[in-house]
Amino acid sequence: MPSGQVTITTSPTLIVGTNNTHRIIHIHGSSGAFFIGGSDVTSSTGFKIDNGEKISFQLTPADTMYGITSSGTAACGFFVTNR
Repeated sequence: MPSGQVTITTSPTLIVGTNNTHRIIHIHGSSGAFFIGGSDVTSSTGFKIDNGEKISFQLTPADTMYGITSSGTAACGFFVTNR
C-alpha cells in the first residue's frame, strides 16, 4: 500500500501518478489548505482540502492527482489502496 507525505506548493505538485489498476486514494490535509485536481489545477479550479480534512477518491488507472496552494506550502499525507 503506497503512502507518503507531499509538500504542496504554488505550482502543481504531483500527489499520485498513473497506475495499472483502479485504486482509492485517501488524503489528509495535515498542515495548511490546498486544492486538488489534474495537472492543470489552480487555486481557482481545484477542489479545496482544508487543514485537518480527510477525504477519499476513486481513481482509474489513467488518473493522476495534483495539488496546489494559493500561497505558501501545505502538507498532504496520503495512502493508496486497490479498489
